[in-house]
Amino acid sequence: MRNTVIWCCLSILSTILIVGSCTNTYGEFDISQSPIGFLRGLNEVTVTFPTDVPNQTVRFKFKKKANAIRPQLKDALRFVKLNQGYKEVYKRDAYDCKQFAYNLFIDAQKENYEAGFVILRLKNESIGHAVAAIETADAGTLYVDFTPFMTKNDQQKHSQTVAFVKEGEPYIRIPLNSLSPNFTNSEADFKYFYEKVKMGEKEVKKYNELALSLEEQKKAVAAKIGKFNSKVGSGRIAAASQEAIQSEHEALQREVDDVNSRYDHLNFEEARIKSLYFFADWVGNTWVIESLKMLP
Repeated sequence: MRNTVIWCCLSILSTILIVGSCTNTYGEFDISQSPIGFLRGLNEVTVTFPTDVPNQTVRFKFKKKANAIRPQLKDALRFVKLNQGYKEVYKRDAYDCKQFAYNLFIDAQKENYEAGFVILRLKNESIGHAVAAIETADAGTLYVDFTPFMTKNDQQKHSQTVAFVKEGEPYIRIPLNSLSPNFTNSEADFKYFYEKVKMGEKEVKKYNELALSLEEQKKAVAAKIGKFNSKVGSGRIAAASQEAIQSEHEALQREVDDVNSRYDHLNFEEARIKSLYFFADWVGNTWVIESLKMLP
């Protein structure tokens, strides 16, 4: 049941390039350093990301939305839920976390929302990540990540998640359909979900151990049945042994019934774990945020 996550990552191992269109100036900065002084006063900012292809880059333009509003959390969540950008197919550089985040940022601006594009540097990782952000009037910054998950069959699964982003803390994603009705976008909301993830990891481990144990029991019962059928099929059973044979057959049948019952229970456990912990596709691949920058 344990699966991998497509974390479409930024090719920003050391630097990104910021270009101010109104001044024709440019400069490189490490994303752990503040670009605020450089960006001050620019009407439009262009960010250029390197890619895996030599001499090829991905470039996005950012411009603050004039007279943008800060929606209520419920309205921001409704907008995110209705947005169709999560349906895009992930492809490294061509359409990865950068594009998912950028296009959601643009859509939020079209809604006249105060929005941002957020670059994340991750601790002990040679990659970065990008998410979109919407500033709300009643619940702070709502971070949104449409980066798809990868299922255990190596298939992409669309993802509509909100995220917890704080320097020095684990990066936590909650699917929209797993949000509590009382969700307030607080740290406590995300930490509670994170604890459920950790509990679920333990349950998944226990489930896998039970599955392996059951497979061994199944093999043992099959071996007993094989020996029993061989003995019966030989035809060398005395009349006095018929009662013992019948007793052995009934005991074997009870073992078969027990194994089948355990399999039914295991299937029930799998369904329960998936529904409670969102483990059909992900079991908490934990990142820790080192630093973040929001544009524009």
